[in-house]
Amino acid sequence: MKAMRRGPREEGDRAELAHLLPSPAEPELPGERLTVLRENLMQEIHQQPRTHARPARSRRWALAAVPLTIAAITAGVFVLQSGPNAGQAAAAEQLGRISAAAAAKPAPQVRPDQYVYVRSVGADSTVDGDTGGPFVLGPVQEREIWFAQRQAAPGTPVGAIREGSEPVFELIKHADQTPTHEELEKLPTDPDALLTWARDNSGSGGNKDRRTFDKLGDLIQEALLPPDLAAAVYQAAAKIPGVELGGEAQDAEGRTGLVVSFLDSDAGMRKQWIFDPQTLDYLGKRTVLAEDSSLGATGALVETKAVLERGVVDGIGQVPGGR
Repeated sequence: MKAMRRGPREEGDRAELAHLLPSPAEPELPGERLTVLRENLMQEIHQQPRTHARPARSRRWALAAVPLTIAAITAGVFVLQSGPNAGQAAAAEQLGRISAAAAAKPAPQVRPDQYVYVRSVGADSTVDGDTGGPFVLGPVQEREIWFAQRQAAPGTPVGAIREGSEPVFELIKHADQTPTHEELEKLPTDPDALLTWARDNSGSGGNKDRRTFDKLGDLIQEALLPPDLAAAVYQAAAKIPGVELGGEAQDAEGRTGLVVSFLDSDAGMRKQWIFDPQTLDYLGKRTVLAEDSSLGATGALVETKAVLERGVVDGIGQVPGGR
């Protein structure tokens, strides 16, 4: 077979194309990208309810049963919207199944004088501010939190928190505090309206779609959601541009689950929600690096969390289930 000769016009076209294409990417991220990534990590850390003020007063660690009633929940039909690509469409389909499973859960009954209890495990990363990296993942620690369901003004105690080997400390009300059950019941359950609420209350700085994804994620991490609201959270998440399936991953407890993720290309991070492959229950979340840099290799963990238990108790120090 004879080799084909390129004419002058074809050679010119190739030269023009080579001029337009970007040069191969370097493994090191530009300084601005590293700054965005570090700010994203710090924002993630500061979003976590931290220990404040003084240790909680000593209380008797009595056990309380969880008062639950079964509500008749009918899962609405989730209409799959055409996404910008097949990955978005596949994620929307999976989130539709997760939404239907959430809608079928029993509705918790929570009184204003009670506490929502959540037990989880997790680990966060630190980075050397002088050297700029890499991320170092800390040890996995247990976390227990008791959210008071009464209305409270900012700056006043609203429960307690225990992390790792630290003593129980009072939890102080702040602007981004997890809503009470009464407040959750007032949130919109229409997916479009909930998406608008999440966008409007996602703060500022960085990628707005990532902030919206995180805002919805905050609702499912440390709260006890009404079934119709939980269903709406997943349907709303399916509408965020860039949400896609991410295969499988392990949460902080070592449980393998299905991943729905969002790529924050500005920060070079991938935010992931993990679900039980059988029940489709939410297991936890993680953040991983999306590309190689001085902060670590692609896939390196920035944070990992796993929710182990949720329930309703009558006082700080109590745990559900009669343990």
